[in-house]
Amino acid sequence: MNKNEMRQDAVALGALMLLVAVSPAAIAQTDGLCVPDLIPFTSLDPTDRGKDQATLPINLEADEVESVKDGPIVLKGSAFVQQGTRSITADEIRYSRAAGEAEAEGSVSLTTRRGDQIKGDFLRYKIETGIGHATNADFKVANPKRKTGKPDTLAVSGRGTADRINFEGEGLMRLLGARYSTCVEGQDDVMIVAKEVHLDQATGVGTAKNAQVRFFDTPIFAAPRFTFPISDERKSGFLAPVFGSEGDSGFVFGVPYYWNLAPNRDATLIPKVYADRGLMLQGEFRYLDENFEGTVRGAFLPDDSEFTGADKDRGSFVYEHDHRFNDHWTGAVDYQWASDAEYYDDFSNDIGISGSQYLPQRARVNYRGSTWNFGASVDGFQSIDDTLSPFSEPHDRLPRVTFSGRWPRQQGGFNYALKGEVVNFDHDLNVAGTRIDLTPSVTRPMETIYGYVTPRLALRHTSYAGLDNLAAGADTSPSRTAGVFSVDSGIFFERDTSWQNKSFVQTLEPRVFYVYAQDENQDDLPTFDTGVLDLNNFANFFRDNRFSGADRVEDANRITLALTSRLLDGKTSREWVRASIGQIFYFDDRDVVLRGGPETESDSDIVAQITAKLREDLVTSAFLQWDPDLSESAESRFDIVYRPDARRTLGLGYRFRRDSLEQANIKVAWPLGGRWSFYGRHLHDLDASEALESFASLEYNACCWALRVGGQRRVDNDEDFRNAFLVEFELVGLTRLRTSL
Repeated sequence: MNKNEMRQDAVALGALMLLVAVSPAAIAQTDGLCVPDLIPFTSLDPTDRGKDQATLPINLEADEVESVKDGPIVLKGSAFVQQGTRSITADEIRYSRAAGEAEAEGSVSLTTRRGDQIKGDFLRYKIETGIGHATNADFKVANPKRKTGKPDTLAVSGRGTADRINFEGEGLMRLLGARYSTCVEGQDDVMIVAKEVHLDQATGVGTAKNAQVRFFDTPIFAAPRFTFPISDERKSGFLAPVFGSEGDSGFVFGVPYYWNLAPNRDATLIPKVYADRGLMLQGEFRYLDENFEGTVRGAFLPDDSEFTGADKDRGSFVYEHDHRFNDHWTGAVDYQWASDAEYYDDFSNDIGISGSQYLPQRARVNYRGSTWNFGASVDGFQSIDDTLSPFSEPHDRLPRVTFSGRWPRQQGGFNYALKGEVVNFDHDLNVAGTRIDLTPSVTRPMETIYGYVTPRLALRHTSYAGLDNLAAGADTSPSRTAGVFSVDSGIFFERDTSWQNKSFVQTLEPRVFYVYAQDENQDDLPTFDTGVLDLNNFANFFRDNRFSGADRVEDANRITLALTSRLLDGKTSREWVRASIGQIFYFDDRDVVLRGGPETESDSDIVAQITAKLREDLVTSAFLQWDPDLSESAESRFDIVYRPDARRTLGLGYRFRRDSLEQANIKVAWPLGGRWSFYGRHLHDLDASEALESFASLEYNACCWALRVGGQRRVDNDEDFRNAFLVEFELVGLTRLRTSL
């Protein structure tokens, strides 16, 4: 990599903007860190549930009760009026039976039917309709949908004070001379100070008029009117702007608009200006139903003045859909497109996306029944790696049809099965055509509590039709039929043991797997989608064909010897440790190969793997593929994850593949004390002694506001370095400001 060509990203600073409407809070309530205020709330008696609360009886209690015919009832000392879940307590309450209205003075407390709590020095309130007013009031707005983990309590979504509160019906409050905050009691870091605030709990929207937003009592925004969420419900409106600086793009500024189209549908539109490129329009539409869900995303930037390609109109499109038609039929679509190979390098900071070589373009439908399974799909792709030769691109499969059937045995009988596939492979340069593959098989499982033996006999027939792009004189419809016989067997041993005064059961499970297949000459068959399976997966030791795909059947005469040991909890049978080791021994040379001459080794690499969970918070795994001929590792992996709680995670990983890669990675999410947390990941190429991706961020989470600062450095497809810097400031329930540099 040319470090002298490292991109130098400019730094851009921005001012906080709150717009006409904003999105709900995005900070997660971290376990044990952000605990909301709670309001005591007593649910209805089971006998009254489902009834109109206005029809329930009104209960009056006090130390002293004065009642005059045709006059008010005066309650003095621990006065209490209650109907359903609505209640009033005060030093003195005057209740008018004719008007159904209560006047309360002295230590007044009102609980509404939704659970809101208002405290003040005076209250006039109609019990049945919820209309009235309170003065010099403190209030807490309840969120009945947020779980608190404690019975008879509700979470608080907002609180504050008001000179006067007008109650305008169920779920409607107008606050005059108001101070409103999403912070917990005792923390007034973020506050809306307004002449008037209207809270509509049915829609989950608050409207502030002649208002300021104050951060540590310093005004940071003022507007004659703006709206904000007062619940976890989504709402339409402008979101906080996105701005910053991005390498070749220059200064970037965008203002998203969010549509809450329905409870199960929403959309976001983002006009975004790139100073050195032009105006990009981005959009996303999401939908969710009982039987299907999906996302449509797109972006378009016309006439990119910075791009050197022939077509300067740039964009992308993604459509993802999953569908469940009924208990048997499902379907899915995954279609991705980009205007050019450089698109994701220029407009994405995700190394997983920008490092891709192909974008999938596929659709499928599947049927699963008790006997038959069926699948049909069309599979294409778009290459977004200019370094790849067109000859190396995979075939499109237009279409691919698969089917399988199973006829289970009766007790002590045989199992019969049939697998099949019909695929039309399309390619502009390489051999193309149709392939038909059929594999009928029969097995005879023999099982006991201490072991099993399962012989299997299969016939693999593959034929081709209409082959194109062949050498002159080549067969356009070759075929191959080969018989395959295998025997899988294993024995289970176990013994009781203990470790650190805890009882365990240790197993010892030897396994023997033998395969024999006919040696058929297959040199005239094309190789559409076939490759050699690596031994870096222990399950591949127990396959009857070392090739993936149907274009080749291995000329097998081999046996696999493997041994597995497990450590199980003596009481729950939970698996704490699993260790396996295995090797393949060949009785004959392998003449069927994809390239080169026959393979003459008498044994395979030795593969060993172990997974251990010695503690609830610590999981380790290791894999080794050892070449006994060279006495060195062909491939190895190691991972360890330490997760003592939901806020703390430390992961370390190592990957090695001979003559290919040697990488180490680390992932960290860890609190630094108080409300500070650190998040980071690093992927390092040990062979080249350089980082492939580094990301680190520091967060201060005050629960009702948060500040995050982070940076990223990654390598793109052109092996250039890409740098990004992110600053994010969030006022929970009000806005999120993000700048990407």
